[in-house]
Order: sequence, then structure tokens, then C-alpha cells
Amino acid sequence: MTPVLGTGRGVLVAAGALALVACGSSGGSSSSAAQRMVYQGDANHTVILTIGGDGGGKSSPTADVPGTDQTNPDWSPDGKRIVFVVTDGADDLWTVGADGSGAAMLLSCDDPCVALDDPAWSPDGASVMYARASVVNGRGVGTLESVNVADGTVTVWSTAPTNDFYAGARYSPDGRQVVFEQVHATDDSIDAEVKGVSLSILDLDDPEAGARVLTDPTLFAATADWGPNGDRIVISALPAAGASAPDLFTIQPDGSGLTRLTVLADDGGYAAEPAWSVDGSTVYFSAAVSGEEGVLAKVSAKGGAVSPAFGTEYDVHGRHPRLHKG
Repeated sequence: MTPVLGTGRGVLVAAGALALVACGSSGGSSSSAAQRMVYQGDANHTVILTIGGDGGGKSSPTADVPGTDQTNPDWSPDGKRIVFVVTDGADDLWTVGADGSGAAMLLSCDDPCVALDDPAWSPDGASVMYARASVVNGRGVGTLESVNVADGTVTVWSTAPTNDFYAGARYSPDGRQVVFEQVHATDDSIDAEVKGVSLSILDLDDPEAGARVLTDPTLFAATADWGPNGDRIVISALPAAGASAPDLFTIQPDGSGLTRLTVLADDGGYAAEPAWSVDGSTVYFSAAVSGEEGVLAKVSAKGGAVSPAFGTEYDVHGRHPRLHKG
């Protein structure tokens, strides 16, 4: 299995253990000073960073949240709250104010649930999409679900075929579609080996029609993020079947126009877990580059040279970045 291809537990491709949050200046676009970033990193807390050009000014809004790990954070549309995963036996969904106030469980992963993962806030702020993995009658079952933030009502949008699981859901900007990973396992156990990943799109206006597959499963395309205009999706994927590490690509929602943005895998590195800047000019991601592994980096949305996410050094370690207008 290649590094950092996806998120979750077991067949969902294990995520990093830790969650951080950041905000600040990227230097990557004209609006960078007005951006905030939430990401998971190399400490046992989700942390908000108020970052200038030197990457300083960290604070932790979730220091008092129980659990061993905090991962996969995402902003509410208004930037006032953060949803994230807390591992405490199972993986539950929590929210917290961006200022650290009002931490609360949003959804508990109760038996037969094993994990709730990859939460993504809807554009209207009313719901959070996520992947659920459960063990039912001895076999693993994957579902794509959303929870109403106001009243906790759960909607099941899709149940994965046998031996498949879901991960990495992201709403389109208009909230009418979801791009997600369909994870293909060797069997129906929750810890089965992953043999491929297909990036797919589900139309929420007609979920019964089923998902539309965008990518070849041998490319292990994963961790997608929808561009702010809805015309492109940035993904992490293998450059070719059998390659040892992923790079970044963009693809159109109809599956055409696959375009490579980074070539780090060609030099022994990798690029994974991308996220668009607010204005769509830049992509931020987790990388192995210039001898540093698990650092935050950025690249133009047109591709080209990779540079540190903050300042001039690869000294901010982290994963799963998400940007929000400050």
C-alpha cells in the first residue's frame, strides 16, 4: 500500500493519529492573508494556527476534548465551528467553536458501528456528510451518511456493495453532489486489505441512480476536494498503476481532463490530501519533499513548482488541510 492514500480505519486506509488546526497567510495567492487553515498534525490535539509569513501563533481549541486522537477536521461554512473525528474506543464525530468554546459530540459511533470518519460540512451548514463502517453479522458494511446538525437526524445516502467501503466524502459547492472514495477490499472483514480505490460522485437529487465512477481503481485516487467553482476536483492518485507513491491531479466532474499538478513521486516523495485555496488559485497538501516527510506544502492550481505552505521552510508538519476565508 502506498503512503497517505486515504483516511479512516482498517480497509478505509488508516489515517494519521493526530489533528491540528491552522489559520494564516500562505503566500500562495492574493487572498492568502485572509485564509485560515484547519489540519491534523503531529501533536495529540487539534490546533488553530494564526500564521503570518513565519508560521507563528498557535493555539489549541480542542485541548480538553477527551479521546486519544483527533483527526480529519473541516470548517463550518461560516468558519465559526470545526467538525472532526475523536477516537475513544470507536471513532465519534465532534464539533467545537473555532475559539475553543462549546465542544460537543455530534454523533456517537454505537455498536455495530466501528468508525465514523471523514466528516464534511454541507455548503448550507445544515448537515455533515461522513462515512460509517460497521460490523453486521460478522461482516463489514460501509455506508455514506449525513447527520442533521440541528437535531441529529441521520440519512443514509448509499450502502456500499459487498467487500467495498466508503471514505473521503466532499460536497460540491452547490451541495447537490458528493465526491467520495469507493474502497475495494479483498473480502468483507473490517480489516481486509485494500486492492483498489475508485473515486466516485453521487447525485444527492437522485441517489437511487447510484454512484458515477471517475477513476480507475488501480490508481487509488483519494482525498478529493471540490474546486470553489465546481468545475474541477483535485485528488491524490498514483501516476500509474503499480507506482509506489501518489501525486496530485485535477479532474473534471464528468471524469475528463485528468491533469497532473505535482511530480514529487518521481523523486521519491509524495503528495496527498489536497485542498483548494479560497480563491482557487492554489492547492495545499501534505507531502514528502526536499527530505522532509509529512509537511504542509502548496502548488499552483495550474501545476508547477512546489513550495512550503508557510514561510520559506518545510517546517509545518501536518495532514488533511482545509481552507476557509478569514
